[in-house]
Amino acid sequence: MRIGFSKSEMRFPNGLEMAGYSERKEKSTGRLSPLEIASICFEDDHKAIFFCVLDILGIPRGLSFDSAIPIATHTHSGPKPSVVVEMLKEVVKHNNRLSGSALAELTRIEVLSFNSPGVCSLRTERETKRPLEGRLLVFSSTSDRVGLLIFPCHPTVLGPDNTKYSSDLAGSIRNKLEVLFGFPVVFLNSCCGDVSTRFTRKSRDFHEIERLSELFASSIKVLSTTAFEPGELQFQRTCLSLPLKNHSEDLEIPADKYALSGYELSKARSLEDQEASRIAPLALVSIGDIAFLFLPFEVLYSTGETLREIMLSIFEHAEVVCYSLAYLSYLTPRKAYGTYEYYASPYSGAAHDLLVAHVQDLINKRGDPT
Repeated sequence: MRIGFSKSEMRFPNGLEMAGYSERKEKSTGRLSPLEIASICFEDDHKAIFFCVLDILGIPRGLSFDSAIPIATHTHSGPKPSVVVEMLKEVVKHNNRLSGSALAELTRIEVLSFNSPGVCSLRTERETKRPLEGRLLVFSSTSDRVGLLIFPCHPTVLGPDNTKYSSDLAGSIRNKLEVLFGFPVVFLNSCCGDVSTRFTRKSRDFHEIERLSELFASSIKVLSTTAFEPGELQFQRTCLSLPLKNHSEDLEIPADKYALSGYELSKARSLEDQEASRIAPLALVSIGDIAFLFLPFEVLYSTGETLREIMLSIFEHAEVVCYSLAYLSYLTPRKAYGTYEYYASPYSGAAHDLLVAHVQDLINKRGDPT
Protein backbone atom coordinates (compact mmCIF):
# COMPACT_ATOMS: atom_id res chain seq x y z
CA MET A 1 0.00 0.00 0.00
CA ARG A 2 1.27 3.45 -0.97
CA ILE A 3 0.16 6.97 -0.11
CA GLY A 4 0.78 10.38 -1.70
CA PHE A 5 -0.25 13.87 -0.65
CA SER A 6 -0.52 17.31 -2.21
CA LYS A 7 -2.02 20.64 -1.19
CA SER A 8 -2.45 23.98 -2.93
CA GLU A 9 -4.47 27.17 -2.76
CA MET A 10 -7.54 27.63 -4.93
CA ARG A 11 -7.52 31.17 -6.29
CA PHE A 12 -10.97 32.35 -7.32
CA PRO A 13 -11.60 35.81 -8.80
CA ASN A 14 -13.49 38.46 -6.89
CA GLY A 15 -17.02 39.36 -7.92
CA LEU A 16 -18.43 35.82 -7.74
CA GLU A 17 -21.68 34.91 -6.04
CA MET A 18 -20.99 33.41 -2.62
CA ALA A 19 -22.63 30.39 -1.00
CA GLY A 20 -23.85 29.58 2.48
CA TYR A 21 -26.35 32.27 3.43
CA SER A 22 -29.51 33.05 1.51
CA GLU A 23 -29.62 36.57 2.97
CA ARG A 24 -26.16 37.46 1.61
CA LYS A 25 -26.69 39.27 -1.70
CA GLU A 26 -23.27 40.90 -2.13
CA LYS A 27 -20.63 39.19 -4.27
CA SER A 28 -17.11 38.32 -3.14
CA THR A 29 -14.78 41.25 -2.48
CA GLY A 30 -11.47 39.65 -1.53
CA ARG A 31 -9.73 37.00 0.55
CA LEU A 32 -9.59 36.69 4.33
CA SER A 33 -7.82 33.32 4.42
CA PRO A 34 -6.80 30.81 1.72
CA LEU A 35 -9.28 28.39 0.20
CA GLU A 36 -7.31 25.17 -0.25
CA ILE A 37 -7.52 21.80 -1.92
CA ALA A 38 -5.80 18.72 -0.51
CA SER A 39 -5.48 15.44 -2.38
CA ILE A 40 -4.53 12.13 -0.78
CA CYS A 41 -3.84 9.19 -3.06
CA PHE A 42 -4.09 5.63 -1.74
CA GLU A 43 -2.74 2.98 -4.10
CA ASP A 44 -2.19 -0.75 -3.92
CA ASP A 45 -1.34 -3.26 -6.63
CA HIS A 46 -4.85 -3.19 -8.08
CA LYS A 47 -6.30 0.31 -7.77
CA ALA A 48 -5.84 3.92 -6.73
CA ILE A 49 -8.34 6.09 -4.86
CA PHE A 50 -8.09 9.84 -4.26
CA PHE A 51 -9.64 11.78 -1.38
CA CYS A 52 -9.96 15.35 -2.70
CA VAL A 53 -10.88 17.86 0.01
CA LEU A 54 -11.96 21.33 -1.07
CA ASP A 55 -12.78 24.49 0.87
CA ILE A 56 -16.25 24.97 -0.60
CA LEU A 57 -19.82 24.67 0.70
CA GLY A 58 -20.68 21.45 -1.10
CA ILE A 59 -19.82 19.32 -4.12
CA PRO A 60 -21.66 20.71 -7.17
CA ARG A 61 -23.32 18.65 -9.87
CA GLY A 62 -20.84 17.83 -12.58
CA LEU A 63 -17.87 17.37 -10.27
CA SER A 64 -17.50 13.59 -10.32
CA PHE A 65 -14.59 11.27 -11.01
CA ASP A 66 -14.25 7.50 -11.43
CA SER A 67 -11.48 7.03 -8.88
CA ALA A 68 -11.73 10.20 -6.80
CA ILE A 69 -14.04 11.18 -3.96
CA PRO A 70 -14.57 14.96 -3.85
CA ILE A 71 -15.25 16.23 -0.32
CA ALA A 72 -16.22 19.71 0.85
CA THR A 73 -15.22 21.20 4.20
CA HIS A 74 -18.55 23.09 4.09
CA THR A 75 -17.19 26.58 4.55
CA HIS A 76 -19.91 29.21 4.14
CA SER A 77 -17.40 31.78 2.89
CA GLY A 78 -16.51 30.46 -0.54
CA PRO A 79 -17.87 31.00 -4.04
CA LYS A 80 -21.12 29.35 -5.00
CA PRO A 81 -19.90 25.89 -6.12
CA SER A 82 -22.05 25.78 -9.26
CA VAL A 83 -20.33 28.87 -10.71
CA VAL A 84 -16.81 27.41 -10.38
CA VAL A 85 -17.35 23.80 -11.52
CA GLU A 86 -14.85 23.98 -14.38
CA MET A 87 -12.21 25.58 -12.16
CA LEU A 88 -12.78 22.89 -9.53
CA LYS A 89 -12.38 20.14 -12.14
CA GLU A 90 -9.00 21.50 -13.13
CA VAL A 91 -7.64 21.91 -9.58
CA VAL A 92 -8.82 18.42 -8.64
CA LYS A 93 -7.14 16.85 -11.66
CA HIS A 94 -3.96 18.85 -11.06
CA ASN A 95 -3.69 17.91 -7.39
CA ASN A 96 -4.52 14.28 -8.06
CA ARG A 97 -1.57 14.17 -10.44
CA LEU A 98 0.66 15.73 -7.80
CA SER A 99 -0.41 13.34 -5.05
CA GLY A 100 -0.10 10.39 -7.42
CA SER A 101 3.46 11.39 -8.25
CA ALA A 102 4.38 11.65 -4.55
CA LEU A 103 3.58 8.05 -3.65
CA ALA A 104 5.60 6.34 -0.91
CA GLU A 105 5.15 3.12 1.00
CA LEU A 106 2.49 3.40 3.73
CA THR A 107 4.03 1.90 6.86
CA ARG A 108 1.67 2.69 9.74
CA ILE A 109 -1.72 4.18 10.60
CA GLU A 110 -2.43 5.62 14.03
CA VAL A 111 -5.87 6.71 15.24
CA LEU A 112 -6.01 9.31 18.01
CA SER A 113 -9.47 9.72 19.57
CA PHE A 114 -10.13 12.91 21.52
CA ASN A 115 -12.77 15.19 23.00
CA SER A 116 -12.85 18.93 22.34
CA PRO A 117 -15.34 20.91 24.45
CA GLY A 118 -16.38 24.52 23.99
CA VAL A 119 -15.57 24.93 20.28
CA CYS A 120 -19.00 23.96 18.98
CA SER A 121 -22.14 22.38 20.35
CA LEU A 122 -25.32 20.58 19.47
CA ARG A 123 -27.83 23.20 18.37
CA THR A 124 -30.66 20.90 19.37
CA GLU A 125 -29.47 20.73 22.98
CA ARG A 126 -27.79 24.14 23.32
CA GLU A 127 -25.31 22.55 25.69
CA THR A 128 -22.00 24.30 25.13
CA LYS A 129 -19.85 22.34 27.59
CA ARG A 130 -20.55 18.84 26.30
CA PRO A 131 -17.35 17.63 24.58
CA LEU A 132 -17.80 16.34 21.05
CA GLU A 133 -15.67 13.45 19.87
CA GLY A 134 -13.25 13.58 16.98
CA ARG A 135 -10.43 11.50 15.58
CA LEU A 136 -7.06 12.23 14.00
CA LEU A 137 -5.85 9.51 11.65
CA VAL A 138 -2.10 9.75 11.09
CA PHE A 139 -0.76 8.02 7.98
CA SER A 140 3.01 7.44 8.09
CA SER A 141 4.96 6.59 4.98
CA THR A 142 8.61 6.04 4.21
CA SER A 143 8.87 9.73 3.26
CA ASP A 144 6.42 11.70 5.41
CA ARG A 145 3.24 11.83 7.50
CA VAL A 146 -0.21 13.31 6.89
CA GLY A 147 -3.20 13.56 9.20
CA LEU A 148 -6.91 13.25 8.50
CA LEU A 149 -8.91 15.14 11.10
CA ILE A 150 -12.52 13.96 11.35
CA PHE A 151 -14.57 16.37 13.43
CA PRO A 152 -18.22 17.47 13.22
CA CYS A 153 -18.81 21.22 13.14
CA HIS A 154 -20.41 23.74 10.80
CA PRO A 155 -17.56 26.18 10.00
CA THR A 156 -19.84 29.20 10.26
CA VAL A 157 -18.08 31.65 12.53
CA LEU A 158 -18.17 34.20 9.71
CA GLY A 159 -21.72 35.30 8.99
CA PRO A 160 -23.71 36.62 6.02
CA ASP A 161 -22.10 40.07 6.35
CA ASN A 162 -18.74 38.62 5.33
CA THR A 163 -17.92 38.91 1.61
CA LYS A 164 -14.33 37.69 1.71
CA TYR A 165 -13.24 34.16 0.87
CA SER A 166 -12.25 32.12 3.92
CA SER A 167 -11.92 28.50 4.98
CA ASP A 168 -13.34 29.73 8.30
CA LEU A 169 -12.90 27.49 11.35
CA ALA A 170 -11.93 24.39 9.35
CA GLY A 171 -8.87 26.07 7.87
CA SER A 172 -7.75 27.65 11.11
CA ILE A 173 -8.05 24.38 13.03
CA ARG A 174 -5.94 22.46 10.54
CA ASN A 175 -3.32 25.23 10.57
CA LYS A 176 -3.10 25.06 14.36
CA LEU A 177 -2.78 21.27 14.32
CA GLU A 178 -0.06 21.38 11.66
CA VAL A 179 1.99 23.55 14.02
CA LEU A 180 1.13 21.33 16.99
CA PHE A 181 1.96 17.98 15.34
CA GLY A 182 4.50 18.99 12.69
CA PHE A 183 2.80 17.46 9.64
CA PRO A 184 -0.01 18.54 7.28
CA VAL A 185 -3.57 17.95 8.49
CA VAL A 186 -6.68 17.67 6.30
CA PHE A 187 -10.09 18.57 7.78
CA LEU A 188 -12.93 16.16 6.98
CA ASN A 189 -16.33 17.25 8.24
CA SER A 190 -18.40 14.52 9.82
CA CYS A 191 -22.05 14.40 10.90
CA CYS A 192 -22.64 18.01 11.94
CA GLY A 193 -26.18 18.66 10.73
CA ASP A 194 -27.05 19.94 14.21
CA VAL A 195 -23.55 20.97 15.33
CA SER A 196 -22.27 24.53 14.98
CA THR A 197 -20.71 27.49 16.79
CA ARG A 198 -24.08 29.23 17.24
CA PHE A 199 -23.92 29.01 21.03
CA THR A 200 -20.14 29.02 21.51
CA ARG A 201 -18.97 31.92 19.34
CA LYS A 202 -18.69 35.39 20.85
CA SER A 203 -18.44 37.29 17.58
CA ARG A 204 -18.39 36.62 13.83
CA ASP A 205 -14.96 37.75 12.73
CA PHE A 206 -11.45 36.47 12.07
CA HIS A 207 -10.39 36.98 15.70
CA GLU A 208 -13.15 34.64 16.86
CA ILE A 209 -12.01 32.01 14.37
CA GLU A 210 -8.54 32.28 15.91
CA ARG A 211 -9.91 32.04 19.45
CA LEU A 212 -11.97 28.91 18.76
CA SER A 213 -9.22 27.16 16.81
CA GLU A 214 -6.71 27.93 19.59
CA LEU A 215 -9.21 26.47 22.06
CA PHE A 216 -9.54 23.37 19.87
CA ALA A 217 -5.78 22.86 19.64
CA SER A 218 -5.13 23.51 23.33
CA SER A 219 -8.01 21.44 24.69
CA ILE A 220 -7.52 18.22 22.72
CA LYS A 221 -7.42 15.50 25.32
CA VAL A 222 -6.43 12.22 23.73
CA LEU A 223 -8.71 9.43 24.91
CA SER A 224 -6.94 6.60 23.14
CA THR A 225 -4.40 5.81 20.47
CA THR A 226 -4.69 2.72 18.28
CA ALA A 227 -2.19 1.54 15.67
CA PHE A 228 -3.15 -0.30 12.48
CA GLU A 229 -1.15 -2.08 9.83
CA PRO A 230 -1.99 -0.98 6.28
CA GLY A 231 -4.29 -3.50 4.57
CA GLU A 232 -6.10 -4.10 1.31
CA LEU A 233 -7.73 -1.13 -0.40
CA GLN A 234 -11.41 -1.63 -1.30
CA PHE A 235 -13.77 0.85 -2.90
CA GLN A 236 -17.49 0.58 -3.56
CA ARG A 237 -19.91 3.16 -4.96
CA THR A 238 -23.67 2.89 -4.63
CA CYS A 239 -26.79 5.00 -5.16
CA LEU A 240 -29.87 5.27 -3.01
CA SER A 241 -33.30 6.50 -4.09
CA LEU A 242 -35.02 8.39 -1.28
CA PRO A 243 -38.64 9.47 -0.72
CA LEU A 244 -39.30 13.21 -0.76
CA LYS A 245 -41.72 15.39 1.13
CA ASN A 246 -44.86 16.41 -0.72
CA HIS A 247 -43.70 19.64 -2.31
CA SER A 248 -47.19 21.16 -2.12
CA GLU A 249 -47.61 20.17 1.53
CA ASP A 250 -48.49 23.08 3.78
CA LEU A 251 -46.04 23.05 6.67
CA GLU A 252 -46.99 24.66 9.94
CA ILE A 253 -45.03 27.79 10.76
CA PRO A 254 -42.55 26.67 13.45
CA ALA A 255 -42.85 27.96 16.98
CA ASP A 256 -39.08 27.86 17.47
CA LYS A 257 -37.50 31.02 16.03
CA TYR A 258 -34.39 29.05 15.09
CA ALA A 259 -36.51 26.86 12.79
CA LEU A 260 -37.98 29.76 10.81
CA SER A 261 -35.14 29.96 8.31
CA GLY A 262 -35.51 26.24 7.62
CA TYR A 263 -39.22 26.76 6.99
CA GLU A 264 -38.46 29.62 4.59
CA LEU A 265 -35.83 27.52 2.81
CA SER A 266 -38.33 24.72 2.32
CA LYS A 267 -40.95 27.09 0.91
CA ALA A 268 -38.42 28.60 -1.51
CA ARG A 269 -37.15 25.25 -2.82
CA SER A 270 -38.27 24.61 -6.39
CA LEU A 271 -39.84 21.36 -7.51
CA GLU A 272 -36.81 20.81 -9.77
CA ASP A 273 -34.35 21.22 -6.89
CA GLN A 274 -36.43 18.93 -4.70
CA GLU A 275 -36.55 16.23 -7.36
CA ALA A 276 -32.76 16.49 -7.85
CA SER A 277 -32.37 15.38 -4.23
CA ARG A 278 -34.01 12.01 -4.81
CA ILE A 279 -30.95 10.02 -5.96
CA ALA A 280 -28.06 10.05 -3.50
CA PRO A 281 -24.54 8.74 -4.26
CA LEU A 282 -22.66 6.97 -1.47
CA ALA A 283 -19.21 5.39 -1.26
CA LEU A 284 -17.56 2.94 1.10
CA VAL A 285 -13.76 2.82 1.20
CA SER A 286 -11.74 0.51 3.42
CA ILE A 287 -8.02 0.35 4.06
CA GLY A 288 -7.61 -2.93 5.84
CA ASP A 289 -9.50 -2.64 9.13
CA ILE A 290 -10.32 1.07 8.71
CA ALA A 291 -13.49 2.08 6.84
CA PHE A 292 -14.80 5.40 5.53
CA LEU A 293 -18.44 5.95 4.61
CA PHE A 294 -18.91 8.99 2.35
CA LEU A 295 -22.32 10.69 2.31
CA PRO A 296 -23.61 13.73 0.37
CA PHE A 297 -25.99 14.82 3.14
CA GLU A 298 -26.05 16.97 6.21
CA VAL A 299 -27.00 14.40 8.85
CA LEU A 300 -27.31 14.79 12.59
CA TYR A 301 -24.61 13.91 15.09
CA SER A 302 -26.77 11.07 16.46
CA THR A 303 -27.14 9.60 12.96
CA GLY A 304 -23.37 9.52 12.64
CA GLU A 305 -23.13 7.54 15.87
CA THR A 306 -25.71 5.06 14.55
CA LEU A 307 -23.90 4.58 11.23
CA ARG A 308 -20.51 4.19 12.90
CA GLU A 309 -21.93 1.52 15.20
CA ILE A 310 -23.17 -0.41 12.17
CA MET A 311 -19.77 -0.17 10.47
CA LEU A 312 -17.94 -1.24 13.61
CA SER A 313 -19.73 -4.59 13.45
CA ILE A 314 -17.12 -5.71 10.88
CA PHE A 315 -14.42 -3.01 10.87
CA GLU A 316 -12.10 -2.20 13.77
CA HIS A 317 -12.37 1.51 13.02
CA ALA A 318 -14.99 3.49 11.10
CA GLU A 319 -15.56 7.09 10.02
CA VAL A 320 -18.55 8.82 8.44
CA VAL A 321 -17.65 11.76 6.20
CA CYS A 322 -20.36 14.15 4.99
CA TYR A 323 -20.50 16.78 2.21
CA SER A 324 -18.89 14.35 -0.24
CA LEU A 325 -19.74 13.20 -3.79
CA ALA A 326 -22.67 15.67 -4.03
CA TYR A 327 -24.51 18.21 -1.88
CA LEU A 328 -28.00 17.07 -0.87
CA SER A 329 -29.06 19.08 2.19
CA TYR A 330 -30.40 17.74 5.48
CA LEU A 331 -31.63 14.21 6.11
CA THR A 332 -33.18 13.89 9.56
CA PRO A 333 -34.71 11.17 11.76
CA ARG A 334 -38.37 11.42 12.71
CA LYS A 335 -37.47 12.64 16.19
CA ALA A 336 -36.14 15.89 14.65
CA TYR A 337 -39.66 17.03 13.70
CA GLY A 338 -40.15 20.76 14.19
CA THR A 339 -36.46 21.68 14.14
CA TYR A 340 -34.63 23.85 11.62
CA GLU A 341 -33.04 20.72 10.19
CA TYR A 342 -36.44 19.03 9.74
CA TYR A 343 -37.91 22.01 7.87
CA ALA A 344 -34.79 22.45 5.70
CA SER A 345 -34.82 18.81 4.62
CA PRO A 346 -36.46 17.84 1.31
CA TYR A 347 -36.88 14.24 2.50
CA SER A 348 -39.80 12.49 4.16
CA GLY A 349 -39.41 10.84 7.54
CA ALA A 350 -38.88 7.42 5.93
CA ALA A 351 -35.71 8.55 4.14
CA HIS A 352 -33.55 8.41 7.27
CA ASP A 353 -34.59 4.82 7.99
CA LEU A 354 -33.85 3.85 4.39
CA LEU A 355 -30.34 5.32 4.63
CA VAL A 356 -29.61 3.38 7.82
CA ALA A 357 -30.99 0.16 6.29
CA HIS A 358 -28.93 0.69 3.12
CA VAL A 359 -25.71 1.13 5.08
CA GLN A 360 -26.56 -1.94 7.14
CA ASP A 361 -27.00 -3.92 3.92
CA LEU A 362 -23.65 -2.67 2.56
CA ILE A 363 -21.89 -3.72 5.75
CA ASN A 364 -23.62 -7.10 5.87
CA LYS A 365 -22.44 -7.82 2.32
CA ARG A 366 -18.87 -6.82 3.25
CA GLY A 367 -19.01 -9.16 6.23
CA ASP A 368 -20.50 -12.08 4.27
CA PRO A 369 -17.67 -14.62 3.78
CA THR A 370 -19.35 -15.89 0.61
